Amino acid sequence: MNELPPLPATQTNPIGAFDVGDLPGAGELAALRAALLTAGAQIAFRHQPDRHTNAVPAGLRRGHTVFGPGRSVDAAFNTNPVHRQKTIASVVLDEAVLFPRSMAVLSERLGLFGPSIGHVAFFGSLAALDDQFIDHPGGGPALAHDPASIERRDEIALVLGGVGLANYGHFLYDGLPGVLLHKLLLPGIACHIVGPELQDWQREALGALGLLDDYLTLERPTRFRKILTTDMLSLHVSYPTRAIRMVFDMLRFRFGMPQTARPRVMIRRNHQGNRRVMRNRDEVEAIARSWGFHIVSAETMSLTEQIRCFAGARVMIGESGAAMANLGFADPGARVLEIQPECFLDGWTRGACRMLGHDWHVSFARVPDVAQGTHSRDFSYDVDTAEFAETLRIMLA
Repeated sequence: MNELPPLPATQTNPIGAFDVGDLPGAGELAALRAALLTAGAQIAFRHQPDRHTNAVPAGLRRGHTVFGPGRSVDAAFNTNPVHRQKTIASVVLDEAVLFPRSMAVLSERLGLFGPSIGHVAFFGSLAALDDQFIDHPGGGPALAHDPASIERRDEIALVLGGVGLANYGHFLYDGLPGVLLHKLLLPGIACHIVGPELQDWQREALGALGLLDDYLTLERPTRFRKILTTDMLSLHVSYPTRAIRMVFDMLRFRFGMPQTARPRVMIRRNHQGNRRVMRNRDEVEAIARSWGFHIVSAETMSLTEQIRCFAGARVMIGESGAAMANLGFADPGARVLEIQPECFLDGWTRGACRMLGHDWHVSFARVPDVAQGTHSRDFSYDVDTAEFAETLRIMLA
């Protein structure tokens, strides 16, 4: 909502960014609590460092874990498929602003909190995503409105997520783990969980975790006495860590098993606006059905239905994308086949399988319209059906 007075061009300056390393460090969680209650205090508490582990314990072997006629555009994957487990830190920011349209977090002293806008380039720029910002002629974002006019609340705010909050996978993997862990580990700290108007499935998730009553919907930028958040806000889904497991475990525990378990599930990626189109989907799904797979369209299901569906799954097939986040609801040891167009650079599903104890396989599909070795997010492709059938025969043997 553009209700704030515009900032005169002569006062418009580019905004810098900062990260966890720019804040004083805390040795104990108690220091984080103290900073929340102390005027002027800003602090970071590190939970784990960056780590790299073998992403595919069974190894990258053609005909065993790797299938399909394509070859990943990710050259590093082809030679050294390690999984990065992202560093995790909690931060307390003093007199900080949340912009609900983009979920950008701004510290008046330090600038934009980098992890809150970690993959904003996907949208072009922060200004393209949020009209509270403009593109500065000198490069980078600048405020479009006078910060002195931003409403202030004398409260502690717990940020729900980052730039990708509306995406199913980013919601479950990025923002929600930090919110849940902070609520559990900082009892007695009065705070609101803050963000934009929730989608129905997001309300369902917060309600199931007992967090919905603490949610405060923001319609415009708001300054808070303190903001509590983590550096998982935007790209934790790309480099998932053990922090994701509690979210899936609690939601799974809350909703339980389906009345009728379907051990083999294939996720259909065919929603409106899909830019990665499988042209021979009907043929591929027919082959999957012949092997006993139940085809589901996750976007048509409630969160409860998705959780119960995947709770009973022992083998899952799906194209690279947000709906693959549901593999977190399956018991460890499930077999996963990710259909990945060769030009699509994405490794979070195999990373998640590593953290969740699943047996990951990949089938790389050729994309003739995109030059090999070129990354793209907007294309059509076909799956080699004979190869796909043989892949299932090997996987399910």
